Amino acid sequence: MTYQDFIDQLDLAELSIKQFALLIKRTPNAITNYASKDEVPAHIAIIATLCAQMHLAGLDFHGAIAGIDFNAMKPREDGIKGFRGGRSKDPDANTDRSTFDIDQPIPY
Repeated sequence: MTYQDFIDQLDLAELSIKQFALLIKRTPNAITNYASKDEVPAHIAIIATLCAQMHLAGLDFHGAIAGIDFNAMKPREDGIKGFRGGRSKDPDANTDRSTFDIDQPIPY
């Protein structure tokens, strides 16, 4: 689903991005970040669409979602600080700067 289609679904459900984010225990910034990719993950798109359809049918989606016991997703849950792009996935990768050859670029 495109980000604009997602926004249209929120409009049908009469939800702001902030209200939607709080409903699914995310931060509003986490939701608005999808605009830069112009695509919303499937699970977020499904929730927004179901909220819109339930609202149009006169059903209370707020109560249905509030009745689900789930933990909020923590920002940067992996514990890695800063930018994550381009990091090695190899847990055995050597990151000690003192052992790098001075003629080689330092991997970030």
